[in-house]
Amino acid sequence: MNNYYQDILDFWLGQFTSINYGNTQKFWFIKKLKFDQAVRSRFL
Repeated sequence: MNNYYQDILDFWLGQFTSINYGNTQKFWFIKKLKFDQAVRSRFL
């Protein structure tokens, strides 16, 4: 898989080897300007 796409999946779902992999993350549901800016600068 392309590293760019893997980075996106790892960011949102956690790395496959992580204990948080696939678990619901609080940041999915909380609106924070700094977080949104960090996501934009990293992936767009």
